[in-house]
Amino acid sequence: MKSKNRKYKSRIRSIQLTGFVMFLLVLFVSVSLFWRGLFDVNAQQLKEYRYCQPDIILPMRGQILDRNGKILAQSREAYTLHCNPQEMDNPELFINQIAPIVNFDEQIALSDLKKAISNTERKDAEIFKKMNESQMERIKKLVKNSSICNYNFVIDQKREYPKRYLAASLIGWVGDDKTGLSGLEYSYNNILAGIPGRKVYNRSFSGNKVPGSEEIIQPPIQGDTIVLAIDEKLQSKVESILEMHVERWNAKGGTVIIMEPKTGEILAMASNPSFDLNNGGEFILDSDFSNKAVSMNYEPGSIFKSITAASALELGVVSPEDEFECEGQIWVENKQIQCMFPHGIQKMTDYMRNSCNVALAQVGMKMGIRLLDFVEKFNFGSLYPLNLLGQESGILPSRDYYSDLEAANVSFGTSISVTPIQIISAYAAIINGGDLMKPILIKEIRDSNGKIVNSFKPEILKKIISTETSKEMVSILQNVVQNKYGCSNAKIKGMPVGGKTGTAKKVTNGQYQNDKIICSFIGFFPADEPEYLILVSIDEPHPYGDAYGSTVAAPAFKDISEWIIRIGQNNVSN
Repeated sequence: MKSKNRKYKSRIRSIQLTGFVMFLLVLFVSVSLFWRGLFDVNAQQLKEYRYCQPDIILPMRGQILDRNGKILAQSREAYTLHCNPQEMDNPELFINQIAPIVNFDEQIALSDLKKAISNTERKDAEIFKKMNESQMERIKKLVKNSSICNYNFVIDQKREYPKRYLAASLIGWVGDDKTGLSGLEYSYNNILAGIPGRKVYNRSFSGNKVPGSEEIIQPPIQGDTIVLAIDEKLQSKVESILEMHVERWNAKGGTVIIMEPKTGEILAMASNPSFDLNNGGEFILDSDFSNKAVSMNYEPGSIFKSITAASALELGVVSPEDEFECEGQIWVENKQIQCMFPHGIQKMTDYMRNSCNVALAQVGMKMGIRLLDFVEKFNFGSLYPLNLLGQESGILPSRDYYSDLEAANVSFGTSISVTPIQIISAYAAIINGGDLMKPILIKEIRDSNGKIVNSFKPEILKKIISTETSKEMVSILQNVVQNKYGCSNAKIKGMPVGGKTGTAKKVTNGQYQNDKIICSFIGFFPADEPEYLILVSIDEPHPYGDAYGSTVAAPAFKDISEWIIRIGQNNVSN
């Protein structure tokens, strides 16, 4: 019995001893950890560090190039100065010193800074944006020994347009948030913008980034590059010629489109007035600076007569030899349709050259509703697959109220609204053998390594007229210019030219404005094998009493054409 009690007490002592040893071990470890937590600096920092949410890494936006690789839009690395406005002893001195470095308005900068200072809770403010590296280095030297206690530069991007005014309404503009807001920058934003990357890093509880802790978990992918069909040299010359003729006639503005009729490629697309893309935010909401080539809805006037003539020939309603009499006027449903003077008996070459409203009205009435059918077939009243912001579809007469009067009016380009891109595309079909081509603005899309990821080849949207009708129309339109009584202002020595003039009153609130007109000329050369098709439309020339398509727009067409011929056609389109 005593032996059992001794064994039991021995076990109790062993358990107690083991427990005591374990207690001492735990106490030692706890004291060690506590001691390190109080006095070990590295351990203290590790306690404070926390993992942050991923930050976005902006990708570099893709370029916009002309057909020959000339840069029209590009992005480069830029820098934005951030600082704590509450720590600035002399904000005015700071602004006065830095503003000249970044070419910024001192009053605007000072006003923005004072607003930031007035918000006592604001510890971080963007002071100057979009600086280049040289400007950043100069500011660093300036503020190195200043009273700014907490400043830093954040890497940013700046969109640059080295050609400034060139094709401004077509190219468009990018906002501060790196998103395209107008033109091709908007329409192709998803392609140009690229794919953002992500980075993570540790930051202390005080908000400071832990040095060396940044880790890129997903690199950004640079945006693709867009290659236009536009030729930069031609575009520049077209814009200068357009501006010259707009100023000569004290006009409101105008537009020029140059297209290869066989392919649909657009070699130039100009709108006047233009603007500096590097300050584009001031203009993108102003309709005066829109891309008139696709957004200007207007009655085309006599340039539309070619659509009527081609449609009538294709239908067999008239032949080139059929004769129509013009006594200077004709009455249709109690409305008088007039010409400037009687033209007498005319065949198609005559009434097209004379731009005779009376004869075309008779042709239109013979066609009836079939004229409207062909107008729609030529894609009037519909958008083109151009992916351009602001493109209009035009306005056609209602079929429910279509009558002889509507047919007569439409035949010579009234009671209908079109856009310049619709007119030039229709003419391309008339002179290229009858094929309505898809207008091509974008030739290629390339990735950041220059590899072509998409290319856009000529595409026939539909067959409109026969080859025979097309040949007949080319001959008729050549007579409009080359005949001794033709449009002399469009004639080019040594080069056969075809074309058509147009002068139309503008409509405001449903009423024709006698003092507001649009003068147009559309022409092509060489006439026997058209390679260039050029549309010129000039808006509200003054004095309007002397302004016609032949006097206002045809000379601009001639200036552009002679420049193309002079520098060599291959230098433009190849």
